[in-house]
Amino acid sequence: MIISVLAVTALWATVLAQFPSQRHVPLRRAVWYTMVLLAAIGTLDLPAIGARLDTATGLPNVADVAQHVLAIIAATLGRYCAEQVIGAPRPRSRWSSGVQTALPATTVAAMLVLFAVSPARTQPTDSALYTDFPMQYAAHPAVFAYWLIFTVYLAIAFVLISRLAWRYGRRAGRTPLGCGLVLIAAGMAAGLCYLGYGTAVVAARAAGVRGSFISTAPGIIQGLFGALIVLVAVGSFLPATRRCPLIRRVAAYWSLRRLYPLWAGLCQAVPGIALDPVPAWAD
Repeated sequence: MIISVLAVTALWATVLAQFPSQRHVPLRRAVWYTMVLLAAIGTLDLPAIGARLDTATGLPNVADVAQHVLAIIAATLGRYCAEQVIGAPRPRSRWSSGVQTALPATTVAAMLVLFAVSPARTQPTDSALYTDFPMQYAAHPAVFAYWLIFTVYLAIAFVLISRLAWRYGRRAGRTPLGCGLVLIAAGMAAGLCYLGYGTAVVAARAAGVRGSFISTAPGIIQGLFGALIVLVAVGSFLPATRRCPLIRRVAAYWSLRRLYPLWAGLCQAVPGIALDPVPAWAD
């Protein structure tokens, strides 16, 4: 719980720190919106926050639904940002662009309808045993369909983003952009593991399976989910570090410190180039 709170706090601090430099450029603003959504998802995943939202709305599991809807939006924005920065795998026609725009809204609408007709709308989830309501109510057809729609949409988006990020991250090398893209690709891999493991748990619950596989699932799912959020957030933040004044000054300082032995050797070889004696504290 403490680790989750610290991670969410760090996410919001990153979001707030990036706001002044992101608001004027549309693409940077889209990246910033994606980070805001990730921070909001992590916040709603905290049990205390999720329970308060459920109580305030009078609807059990509304916090889970909000997380899932925000995840669909974040994945869509993330794919848009990746394609704008790196380029789409293939040129899009006007028809395919329209489908890509309508698909997220259709997915969210289908999920909301399925949630409305499921028992999860009126019955709370045992948070001690299950991380999301689909794990508890998997035997109900509407809940199972809800999870499949959610998983298929995110899995397709994760695969597309990870392929682009990994390919161009390696080309960029050990630069902030390259490291950031590799971290995003790693986050997408963690997301695919989360979806795969979660689907296995939902399928097992639908089949009536019990035992250690079900009882140990919450910890594993939370770990994979946390890795997804943190890796993508850090990967999105790294390319922007070059625009942060404090980070630029720290990087410049360390670069100068690495160059100091060369300068000291040059001063010893040609003392006349030093304007003033080198202070002892600079050694």
